[in-house]
Amino acid sequence: MLKLLLSALALAIVYSKLDPAQILKIIKSINPFWVILAIILFNLSKVLSAFRLNHLFQAMGLTLENIQNLRLYYIGMFYNLFLPGGIGGDAYKIYLLKKHAQSRVKLTTIAVLVDRFSGMMAIVLLIGLLLLGFLNLSFSQSILITLSLGLFLMYPLFYFVIARFIPEFKPVFLKINAYGFAVQLAQVLCALSILKSMSVVGLWPEYVALFLFSSIVTIVPVTIGGLGARELAFLWGHELLHVDISVAISLSLLFFVITALSSLVGVFLRFEEKSA
Repeated sequence: MLKLLLSALALAIVYSKLDPAQILKIIKSINPFWVILAIILFNLSKVLSAFRLNHLFQAMGLTLENIQNLRLYYIGMFYNLFLPGGIGGDAYKIYLLKKHAQSRVKLTTIAVLVDRFSGMMAIVLLIGLLLLGFLNLSFSQSILITLSLGLFLMYPLFYFVIARFIPEFKPVFLKINAYGFAVQLAQVLCALSILKSMSVVGLWPEYVALFLFSSIVTIVPVTIGGLGARELAFLWGHELLHVDISVAISLSLLFFVITALSSLVGVFLRFEEKSA
């Protein structure tokens, strides 16, 4: 109930700054072809995410068939809509693996956290590249140097932490981060398809940067599937990047609808124990 209230409050704040008629006009004019493509790309990102997580499971000695792992992933997606942020579905996945596959809770939890952190780093990398090369923003030379150095050192530092504290995952480090980048690229293409469905012309790097930033914001466990939190991120960032707020909010809402529809697949799935 609290998450529902917070989502409603966040949306109320956002829509107090907007013209609802303009949002409705944009939504009504969308091209279904590009929306269908966006749905495909979104689910592709989730399939890639499931493969990434399965590499971590295999590294810790937990063998799951890809289809079994994918089933588990969609069940977790469904729970993510109703439990805190993106954490609730992860906790349920850990519970199912403990119950049906006798996995070690501590190491499974670490695998899920490493999986999430890999995705976060890919988002930060893409935002950094956009800031350095595609966005028309003015930065001092010291900020540009710091940003470039941070992006350069990010993955080596991540590797050091893995090698030092979680050596089980060291052999799959390159694979999980390659998958992490591919996942976020698929999500970016999903966002671009939504923009294309609304016949948006220009400022695509700016919309993508806001979309990626909002993906970080939605991790905060306060709203239903990030609904409201993502819109607030677009509201706060649209003036800095000079994008149309009505288009940005329409992008956010359509992405949430695609997420919700895809997550509902988890309702019809059941995780079953299978011998390796």
